[in-house]
Amino acid sequence: MKHPCPFLPRTHRRLLRVATLLPLLAAGVRIPAAVPPVAAQPESEVLKLSPFEVRSDENNGYVATSTLGGTLIRTSLSDVGSAISVYTKEFLEDLGAFDNETLLAFTVNSDVGGVRGTFVNANSQGEENDNFGAGNSNTRIRGLAAADNTLNYFKSEAPWDGYNTERIDVIRGANSILFGLGSPAGIINASTLRAGDRNKGRIQFRLDEHGSVRASLDHNHVLLRNELSARVALLHNNQKFKQESAFKRDERIYATAKWTPKFLQRPGSTFKVEVFVEQGKVESNTRRAQPPIDNLTYFFLPQSEGGLAGQTVNRLNPAHESRLYVDYGTAAQRLNPLISNAWGNGTIILVYDGTAQPVSIFEKEINSANGYRFANNLAQINVPSAAGSSATSISGTVQPVFFNGFAAYATLKGLPFASRYQDRVLTDTSIYNFYEKLIDGSSKREMRDWTNGRVDLTHSFLNNAVSYNLQYFKEKMEFDRYAALGTNSTIEVDAGELLPDGRPNPNVGKAYIRESPFTGSRAQFADRDAWRAVLFGQYDFRKRAGSRLLQSLGQHMFTGTLSQQSIEQRRFDYMSNGVGEDWLATRHVTSNPTLRNQFNTPARTLNYFYISGNLAGKQLGQDLGLRNVGPGEPPVTGSYSYRYFDADYRKFNPAVNPAAVDPAFGRAAQNPANYAGWTTGTVKLYGAPTDEASREYLTRARDYFKERTDSKALAWQGKFLDGAVVGTYGWREDNYRSWVYAWTTSLGALDRNRADFRFDPVDKTGRANNWSVALHANRLLPKLPVELTYLYGRGENTNPDPSRIGVFREPILSASGRTTDHSLVVSTKDNKWSLRATKYETSVANASSTSTLQSQKFLLEQAFWQGFQGVYRTLGERTELYGSVQANLVARETAGTITAAEQTRLNLQRQNIPQNIAASNAWLDFEQRFAARFPDAVAAWLPVGGTFPGSIASPGMRWSYPENAVLTEDTVSKGWEIELVANPTSSWRVAFNASRTEAIRDNIPGKRFEEVINFVNDEFQTIVGRVPIFADNNGAPGVNNTPRERFAGLWDAYQVQLQQNGQRVSELSEWRFNFVNNYSFRTGPLKGFSVGGNYRYESPKTIGYGYKLEGTRIVTDLSRRYESAAFDSVGLSFGYRRKLRDRYTWSIQLNLDNVLQSKDKLTATAVQPDGSMRRAMIREGRSWAVTNTFEF
Repeated sequence: MKHPCPFLPRTHRRLLRVATLLPLLAAGVRIPAAVPPVAAQPESEVLKLSPFEVRSDENNGYVATSTLGGTLIRTSLSDVGSAISVYTKEFLEDLGAFDNETLLAFTVNSDVGGVRGTFVNANSQGEENDNFGAGNSNTRIRGLAAADNTLNYFKSEAPWDGYNTERIDVIRGANSILFGLGSPAGIINASTLRAGDRNKGRIQFRLDEHGSVRASLDHNHVLLRNELSARVALLHNNQKFKQESAFKRDERIYATAKWTPKFLQRPGSTFKVEVFVEQGKVESNTRRAQPPIDNLTYFFLPQSEGGLAGQTVNRLNPAHESRLYVDYGTAAQRLNPLISNAWGNGTIILVYDGTAQPVSIFEKEINSANGYRFANNLAQINVPSAAGSSATSISGTVQPVFFNGFAAYATLKGLPFASRYQDRVLTDTSIYNFYEKLIDGSSKREMRDWTNGRVDLTHSFLNNAVSYNLQYFKEKMEFDRYAALGTNSTIEVDAGELLPDGRPNPNVGKAYIRESPFTGSRAQFADRDAWRAVLFGQYDFRKRAGSRLLQSLGQHMFTGTLSQQSIEQRRFDYMSNGVGEDWLATRHVTSNPTLRNQFNTPARTLNYFYISGNLAGKQLGQDLGLRNVGPGEPPVTGSYSYRYFDADYRKFNPAVNPAAVDPAFGRAAQNPANYAGWTTGTVKLYGAPTDEASREYLTRARDYFKERTDSKALAWQGKFLDGAVVGTYGWREDNYRSWVYAWTTSLGALDRNRADFRFDPVDKTGRANNWSVALHANRLLPKLPVELTYLYGRGENTNPDPSRIGVFREPILSASGRTTDHSLVVSTKDNKWSLRATKYETSVANASSTSTLQSQKFLLEQAFWQGFQGVYRTLGERTELYGSVQANLVARETAGTITAAEQTRLNLQRQNIPQNIAASNAWLDFEQRFAARFPDAVAAWLPVGGTFPGSIASPGMRWSYPENAVLTEDTVSKGWEIELVANPTSSWRVAFNASRTEAIRDNIPGKRFEEVINFVNDEFQTIVGRVPIFADNNGAPGVNNTPRERFAGLWDAYQVQLQQNGQRVSELSEWRFNFVNNYSFRTGPLKGFSVGGNYRYESPKTIGYGYKLEGTRIVTDLSRRYESAAFDSVGLSFGYRRKLRDRYTWSIQLNLDNVLQSKDKLTATAVQPDGSMRRAMIREGRSWAVTNTFEF
């Protein structure tokens, strides 16, 4: 017999059978007589319960029969055409699940990020930082987007937890009856505990192998019988993880009360008021799901491979010069692309060595502030308070020796399609064990603090024919995320023997991670208010005796909803540390006065975190002793001693004319010996965590967002032919009003009026329709052996986000979604087995793009403003290596003391300077053409004080790409979803789900952006693209040294995206299977014991494509699709339950996760052009947890 899952490995098929048969074997010991089927309640009795709630006591094991997820009215799941899955309390507890990460991996067609999840959910740059402390947003439904998270069907920022959760409803696809405005992917709703009518409680303790301690209390108390009751739940969850330093501390308190006043209870009429309150705080240091990037191993490669063979370099020692070049001493001499001399963006270096505070602080190069610079062959004073050149004219800085990564290695080795290679993750745990160590150490943290409350009033009368429900919800949330490593986790080696001032480098040979504090830290405050009024009415024509015509009209239920939801959100992106006002006033020289602030690149600090001892002389395979970053806190706001070069012209050697010829440095003003030189001074530094004022000073971008949505909706459901045909229709109108103010430093002073929303709002109106049909065959053919139902559902909604703008600051159409579901449901008449198969198609238009092109668009900004800076230096100031050759080389040539290598550099400069001048003149003409062709782009990208087209007499031009600008994409997801839920006996619970998904992205990046990028590329292929950006040592263009080269990364990403339009979404399995079951022994020698098993499978995911040549053009080869390995896991659970006294019960449960994977492993998530691993996801291996529960 052919196996039903032929693509599973044979070993895994056997394991699947074992996991599946465990409860069957247990059941074979002794299976009690099957309990009689639960008698179906007449509909008239069912509706005597409140139509606005579903209760947990209606569930039977894993089987739930009703939901509010269709129309906000309790409706049978068999009558709802929408794809809704319900996960009961029993399902969560059998799995040991209590949050998204522990649950969603076992749900149908849902993804969740994390090492226990199904994908990394990296951003367009491959980074996972946005997931740190993300709460419930780290999800994806049907391969489309994150679901909206709701709490009792109110949108909420609070992450749900099992301590106070009765059930989870996952609604896949657009459903405008619930939310006309929201995620087109769907909704994940948590229904919280309600106060009950009897005294009961339970205490639960959970321990795991990492030392986690989770304790919860749930107690319900009846204060007035049948009238007033209250319930309290507490949570203390101190989670630890395999990655050292990672943790999550979750403290919560939840309270609810129910009042059903007797004086308002009448025959045929009920009245109830409920109150719900939760306060919670989550502090965490989230574990990483990806290894760090490896730029370390190249230090150990032999020189023939571009490495240093474990040696270090003294740049002032002529004998070491050969280590920095390829083909040294020949006409083909060029710098080794694997070796870098760049400290990174920033000026002041903060050095950490496993310490909480920096151990040393210094400027990375000679700063000519208040000293001499040369422009047009004249000595001028570089005064920080006036617009001047940011170019350093004083020679003598000792450059560092660092290493680039695999992208540079591919270039050096001339690998096919080398330009498409990127740096890759570390895979060798003998270098650094990323499974067990969090590279951040304790230098990262997240905090989420919230309080929310809800009041719920329900009144039913006329024998429940008419009911209304009034609800009010309010929530306040604060979120803060600080990350010392920002978005970077690249491990490198400091191979330079000298510091910038020529002193010995105490950290030579050490591994380190460097990062600008500019990104990675964010604070957010959100206040939500919402209310909802629902009126429900029903009429049953079947009760009209004597009129068959009227009886044939069936039963009808009508729902009218008025609602309002509003949110006011403030978001602050801040630097973790930065320089103070004193340094800005005395040391910060910039060509644009509007950029004289702590956020401008030359003014930033740069953090260096050393994580090892000296590795010189060691080899790969030895214990390198790498550790994590450690505490790595920002400096406490205050004054610090630091090393800098004092270039004050008032201290210049009075015996020397600064314009005099200097045989070694060209001019006397360029000779560092003529200045006071390197010295120790004091600098004020700010650390964001110090206090509110420090964080305010370091805030670089702010989003002020306020919206209010007024909605009205009508829903109808009709049952005909004794319920054989059930139709549902919903109409909804949403009137949306929003205020958005996005501020960055390029916009000048903060507008307080706009920050307080004192400006005209944006108004939008959206209308949407949902409808479904259910056909119950058994109502017409009662002799069918099973219940057979066909369901059809169609829904739509929109997701406006006024904070999104296009690349020219133009408004973007709201993202919108449409869903069509066809389902066939087969169930047994006793409701013990239910199987649902759904064929679906969900489309999302105008969603924010997740393409890598989104992360590369900043290169367009850089190509423009850096190109103009080169023009200004070449034509305006005529700076050396831009518009003139190096004077010191000319002086040594004249004196006859020039070396062969220096003569080669001088000859190249003489060849390149005329080209630089010609390219710069061509650039000015290009700017005129661009401004005439794209005036909207010019208006959108110019910051305060910017000028375009530029002038060589004005160095103030600078582009500023809109920070919240996005590219859009369309996505269509099609496939099948299968769900089986069963209670074969009163002791056995079974759930199985499977999905086949194909999600396709298309229409990236949009026509207008294409016009600009094609125009710029055509221009940059001419001499316009040859303007020098950086002065290279040999005077020739180097890496990223021209606008053409800087733009190439964006152009490549653009071409790749065009070729991949219409291809699959990344990190998405085509097939997924999940199986969960549990058997409890009720009688016999094993009475009280239980055993369970679970299995999940993810088929290989598309993680990249190969490349090919079409002429000279590199294009994506869609016929060479690379896939990851399949993943599966088996889990087991063993439990025991015992009654201690009449009212007290104790139970214990052991959960074993991923029992067949003894060790952690990596699964590739992105590949290089040759198919080798580039990025990877950590898959955690076997783990266990024990839960003790006391019920009373």
